[in-house]
Amino acid sequence: MTHADGIPFDTETQGAATAAAPRFGHDLETIRNTLAQFTGTTCYYRIMGNFTCTDGVHYLADRCGAVWLLTAIISHQTNPKVRREGMQVWKLTLEGRGALLTCTDGNYRELVTQRIDYTDFPLPEGCEIWVEGDVLLLPSEH
Repeated sequence: MTHADGIPFDTETQGAATAAAPRFGHDLETIRNTLAQFTGTTCYYRIMGNFTCTDGVHYLADRCGAVWLLTAIISHQTNPKVRREGMQVWKLTLEGRGALLTCTDGNYRELVTQRIDYTDFPLPEGCEIWVEGDVLLLPSEH
């Protein structure tokens, strides 16, 4: 996966987990604080096909090693039940060493869920990504 300018996402920093810096040399508080500052976007990054993501989702994928999460969300767009929803809310909820990825229509009506057997996603609270059309964004960027 590459940035809009063709530069690949940072894959060299993916290593073993540590207590203060989950995998990437960034402490959790820095990641949380930075994610909270994203409002709107200045750039859209092409992910796959016609799908793009905002600055905030790009940061999340890069700093949390969550390119797999964007791929999972996009893979569900082939499901007509999911794709026909113009507004999708995707929630990653950590459960032990695994996680549950749930999509709702924005009105809490569940469209699809995917169990993930193992993840090293660093934020214990998980995350939420919205899909509007072909754009993946953080709720704060809406």
